[in-house]
Amino acid sequence: MTLSVAIPGLSAKKLMEFTTELPPKIAIIGPAMSAEVSVVGQITPVFNLIEMNFVATTSTIKERSIYSSLYTVNYIQDDLNPLRIAMMKYFHWERVATIVFDNEIFNSQYNARIIFGAFRTNTAPYVFCEAYKQGLYGRKFVWILPGAAMYLNWISTLNEDEIPCSKTELLEATKGHFTLSIKRLMEHGNETFSGKTPQEYSDYVNKLVSGTPYLLSRTHPWAFDAAWALALGLNNSLAYLQDAKLEDFDYNRTDIYTAIKKGMDEVSFEGVSGPVSFKNGRRIGYTYLDYNIGSVVPKDRFKYVTTDISVSPTAIICIILINTVGVKVWIMCLGFTTAFGALFSKTWRVHVLFRRNDLRRKRTNTKTKVNDDDNTIETLLYRRCYHEKQIYWLSVQFISKGIMLSFGTFLAWETRMVVVPALNDSKLIGFCVYNIVIMSAFGVPMQYTLPDNKPTVKFILMSMVIIFCTTLVPCILFVPK
Repeated sequence: MTLSVAIPGLSAKKLMEFTTELPPKIAIIGPAMSAEVSVVGQITPVFNLIEMNFVATTSTIKERSIYSSLYTVNYIQDDLNPLRIAMMKYFHWERVATIVFDNEIFNSQYNARIIFGAFRTNTAPYVFCEAYKQGLYGRKFVWILPGAAMYLNWISTLNEDEIPCSKTELLEATKGHFTLSIKRLMEHGNETFSGKTPQEYSDYVNKLVSGTPYLLSRTHPWAFDAAWALALGLNNSLAYLQDAKLEDFDYNRTDIYTAIKKGMDEVSFEGVSGPVSFKNGRRIGYTYLDYNIGSVVPKDRFKYVTTDISVSPTAIICIILINTVGVKVWIMCLGFTTAFGALFSKTWRVHVLFRRNDLRRKRTNTKTKVNDDDNTIETLLYRRCYHEKQIYWLSVQFISKGIMLSFGTFLAWETRMVVVPALNDSKLIGFCVYNIVIMSAFGVPMQYTLPDNKPTVKFILMSMVIIFCTTLVPCILFVPK
């Protein structure tokens, strides 16, 4: 039985009339409007009647304890919440606003620039006209609308005399908005359960209504799939009827009603509107995210594009200056240290990686904002060597090298007045030590005080300090010679 009445009270009256007529009705399709479904859907469980919905989108009908016999092949706004949440998580949006059509729609948005709209095409011109006047559009704002509620080309078909803004202004205000929706008619050429492709089905029903005074609703694919879903559900219920038959149904046969519900829960087929199956009466299907230019929805679905903005990993460079003398002992020590040190360091690293569980993690990722204006946020990701106990190692290095520099400075100061022709470079060596101390006093604090969001500046300054020291020492010592 199909129930199509546009008044809630009248819908309830018509349902009561249908249930009193013979033969008993096993299931109904409709009514179409949300207000009517909200009323009728609460009555059908009392009569053990299955109800199929294919248009109504009110969120109230998702309450299974009240609408226990209702199955829906279309969607309600709440069905798109997982997609909304997925977008928020993907783009790291922390503040969003929801908006419905009202005379005071923009008075309490709290500076949110991500706006989820819940309104239809007939009110959209007024919402976006106000958005245009208040400057709530452009790259700073993201509008996300329910796709099924927005008619295609809704701006181009408007009468400008009926709206307070021009079509050009509306196109500007809606440029780049997103729509979340479920497809009514699939675009692939595969054969569906009905034996027709989606396009063949569309041609068929359009031919049926041509030459008649009727117009084809844009929800007709859902209605078609609703009929198929009900038929398949009834067919599936035969396995649960035991000794009963569908023909034995009356409004007191809870056993037959339970069998039909089990059959409906097992429905799964490829419809002209996509895959159809149910969970708690709600359809399980695909949701789509479209990026729109003006009022035209492109055929290509929006794809996420990720960009990895990173730099080369930073490294710590140690520079050792060795002042050697022609003594065999020093040469032997230096040779032994150089030869054995490389072998020891390799063996120690293997030991650390595979025996010391607390030291296995040698790198850490650091994120820092390099640009955060009103429109975009750029995040820089770089890696650096790190360990929770590295402060002890650094402290030992700084203290030992500091003692060496201090002692070198003392020696240079003590020998500043020595004038020996064979040792005429002592003053030059002292000058080198002074310069290294000054550059170390400048470079080391800079390495740890410069902010992480200035990696390029830090790299350039540290490179200049290192290159200056390593270049200045040989120039001072050898250029005069």
